[in-house]
Amino acid sequence: MTNEQRKIVEDNMGLVGKVIKEKVHGLGQPGVPDYDDLFQTGCIGLIKAVITDKGGTFSTYAYRLIWNEICDELVRNT
Repeated sequence: MTNEQRKIVEDNMGLVGKVIKEKVHGLGQPGVPDYDDLFQTGCIGLIKAVITDKGGTFSTYAYRLIWNEICDELVRNT
């Protein structure tokens, strides 16, 4: 990852928390990963978004990739 991509990741870390807050219901229930695990998974989605971004509105693209990664994690845990 380039320094520019690393800066974009750092600048958009709050987006991961926003996705979790808006989309994940039932934190703390059995079978649902805790916030920290979901945050790490969401960061993987954010990094994928930075690496594969082709232009356009980055936050919209990143939101979708973050949510997809979190969904995959939730499915793996059920």
